[in-house]
Amino acid sequence: MALDDKKYSSVHNKTGDEKEKLKANFDEGHINTFADLASEGINPEFGALMYQIQQMQEEFDEIRRHLTNDVGDGAKGDAGNAGAKGDAGAKGNTGATGATGSDGLPGSAGGVFGDTIKILPNEFMSNDDANLERIMVEDDVKGNLSIRVGSSHIEMYTMVAIPQGKKVTHIRIFASHSLGVEAFEVDLSNGAVTPKANGATNTNIAFNNGKTNREITSSPVNYMAIKVTTTSTSNKIYGGVITIANK
Repeated sequence: MALDDKKYSSVHNKTGDEKEKLKANFDEGHINTFADLASEGINPEFGALMYQIQQMQEEFDEIRRHLTNDVGDGAKGDAGNAGAKGDAGAKGNTGATGATGSDGLPGSAGGVFGDTIKILPNEFMSNDDANLERIMVEDDVKGNLSIRVGSSHIEMYTMVAIPQGKKVTHIRIFASHSLGVEAFEVDLSNGAVTPKANGATNTNIAFNNGKTNREITSSPVNYMAIKVTTTSTSNKIYGGVITIANK
């Protein structure tokens, strides 16, 4: 609470040189005359007064010590406890969407290994050129696997999807004999076939050799078909590889 109004008035009205004369009297020790008279039994009321003034002086000294040592500069007290935390502000708006990341590498589930797509022998199918349209796993030779046809009139096909963002640069079909190979781009929405490249088994067949409209580039509705023309039931196919690159 606020301080009460002061209850005292000035002890004297001396200023300037007159006040300095009073100070000189004090410095000369005349204040002690009151105490001396009281000690000698003269004017004992002066002794009581001097005692009370001394008590007040010691009280002021204690107040000054507290302000200097405990409070600091006397202008403010010790810091109080921290106040309660204010309410959290409203959530800011969501930032803009970042740029689209680059396409990842093709996964291995589809036979993709780096820049190569593997064609397994069991992925070949026979066409309908013979009454006995069958293919078989050939395992008569120890330590060797392949497929072979049951008729020399059968042509073998495999169909392969090209990964997004890629194009075909080469194909190579591995076989026991040199057989004709053809590659086509097929529209899966209607089956339309466009010839793209041809060659022979066991050789690299290039798609980017400068001829017009040779490349097969991935799209949402296309795939590549490869045809192998067999000539004998002894013809064996071991598999193949397709080389791809960024389009």
